[in-house]
Amino acid sequence: NSTLQGCGYIETGLVGAPPSSWANFNSPCYTGFATWKAAAAKFRPQVVLVEMGWWDSMDHLIDGQDMYLGETSFDTMLVRQMVALIDEMDTGGARVVLLSVPWMLPQPWPDGVEMPAVLSYRHHLINALLQQAVAERPGKASYFDIGPYVTPARHFEPDVGGSICRTSDGIHLYWGTNVFHVPQTYCGAALQAGLLPWIRLLVGKVKAR
Repeated sequence: NSTLQGCGYIETGLVGAPPSSWANFNSPCYTGFATWKAAAAKFRPQVVLVEMGWWDSMDHLIDGQDMYLGETSFDTMLVRQMVALIDEMDTGGARVVLLSVPWMLPQPWPDGVEMPAVLSYRHHLINALLQQAVAERPGKASYFDIGPYVTPARHFEPDVGGSICRTSDGIHLYWGTNVFHVPQTYCGAALQAGLLPWIRLLVGKVKAR
């Protein structure tokens, strides 16, 4: 498992919000692509699932400039990075699936200001850019919308189907305090039921390539 926490498609600069809430990414994220490329070369998967984009919804400080979704230069850079990751993962013949970014509700900044990343236009735009990247690599990449399974009401909600699904730090497909038995959540089971049959179809297409 080569999961890296807190990473995005952008691997440079600082992340946060102007004027003073800037922070470094987790250090492994600056070389995340190289880590995942090595893992793909080692394990030679048939399908690679990518769940990223939330961190890219935030402002970035790159070369002293505040860059963000909706700004043409940043959007272009972001799609270029998405396509680059698809190409890196596809070198072994794997089909790459970019999962959608669900609605989020992070804690506000210390001064009480809401993160710009939670704005609805950024939510819609990051997912539109993911689909644009997939469209640039037909036959190599696909887009799968996890929203109906983890945010069926089309807004952030902590409980789905009567059980915990979301907290401010992300999605919980499993939840429990007993490390020896962590049960699957309702939304986790729903996502698995929707995603796995779709992946099996992709695997069949990969084998036919």
